[in-house]
Amino acid sequence: MLYQSHELAVRGNRLLKFYAIYSLIVSIIVVTISFVDTDGRILGNHMPSLRLFVTISYLVVAAMFATISQFNPNVQHATAYFFVETAILATFMMGAGGLASGFSSLILFSVVIANLLAPGVLGYGVAAWVSLAVLVTVHYLPDRYDGTTMFASGFYGGLCFLLAALTQALSNRLNSALEL
Repeated sequence: MLYQSHELAVRGNRLLKFYAIYSLIVSIIVVTISFVDTDGRILGNHMPSLRLFVTISYLVVAAMFATISQFNPNVQHATAYFFVETAILATFMMGAGGLASGFSSLILFSVVIANLLAPGVLGYGVAAWVSLAVLVTVHYLPDRYDGTTMFASGFYGGLCFLLAALTQALSNRLNSALEL
């Protein structure tokens, strides 16, 4: 089965639309949990006013991205959204207790999708941004520099770059196989 280059672009647009809907659903779930979890057991209880602001911001930004991606999907818009989304998720991760929270997995998923949609330098830029966001939210803002946490965040940053490289390599191999 042969695919033309415009069909591959349509498939990328389809992935972008699915990711926008996924992100909107995740933001709705986070908003719901934020309002149900009044004592902060799930999302953390550090700075509740910041948590409320970030939760509402995440919902608004995800809704805007879902709307934009349905009408005119664009790789630059998607990359900008990945930068904003990972910053928001890193803030959630800080409030929920750091790398041990589930938000770190959501960030990794975002890195994989970003590298599928924006291969090359932009994909690695998202991985670098995630690494910096983790360092800032786990170490710099709480002023915590112990060895085990530093190792875990360094390993997490390395995992982001590894996922970026593997995703881009796999995507390139699949695209070259589809062109045959």
